Amino acid sequence: VMTGGGQEGDRTTEAATGSAYAVAQGVPAEAILMEDRGRSTQESLEAVAAILAQREAGATVFVSDRLHMLRVMRIAKDLGVDAYGSPATDSPSDATLARRVDATVHELGALAWYGLVGRPVPEGQATTARS
Repeated sequence: VMTGGGQEGDRTTEAATGSAYAVAQGVPAEAILMEDRGRSTQESLEAVAAILAQREAGATVFVSDRLHMLRVMRIAKDLGVDAYGSPATDSPSDATLARRVDATVHELGALAWYGLVGRPVPEGQATTARS
């Protein structure tokens, strides 16, 4: 399941880009499901959980930035998904020290917020543009 909606002005979505990449790598297009409406990690994972439940899927492997993986796993498990993580080690968020620090601060803040209120940080209040 490719996830990620678009932002205002985008010509495509993260899900569509991920799908195109997977197809270019030899994954059959009919094997790819899309969730392209989520505007946050939590919204995307809620939709993925519904897709998985509808298909009666079992254990599921999630792939994301390694700094984002803890939050993905926490939310997925809270949604009842039998979730396992496979963090990407070549993410742009790992490209430089500044990006790693920015992503770490963002993820710690977003995870703390999720732990306190159980929902995404309100739009416009996040520490970075990432969701």
